[in-house]
Amino acid sequence: SPLHSIDRRLAECMVKDDTTAGMTHCLFAACEMWDGELNRIFKELWGRLQPEGRAALKTAQSEWLQYRDLEFILIDSIYAGFEGTMYTPMRVEDRMNIVKNRVMELKSYIDLMENL
Repeated sequence: SPLHSIDRRLAECMVKDDTTAGMTHCLFAACEMWDGELNRIFKELWGRLQPEGRAALKTAQSEWLQYRDLEFILIDSIYAGFEGTMYTPMRVEDRMNIVKNRVMELKSYIDLMENL
């Protein structure tokens, strides 16, 4: 499957500055973009659903946000035990992937609805 535009921008950013600080900066920027994409995709899916589906989506997303926050705490606690700056971008990327995966899940529902 083709690269998502956020992944493409992240790759281009990291080519420009492959230092640890540069990669971390790029990943933080990508995290913000994925957060924005999650909000956009959520609204798009919301707009396609009937009231019952909207209620289910709202509940699922609320639970997912709790999961995300707990997963971030876990990721941070795991990386807290590592020494070396190279672990900083790895930690940010792990956090980013939690949000990216949710975007892909919600997008797959939209794709399913579009292909009916």
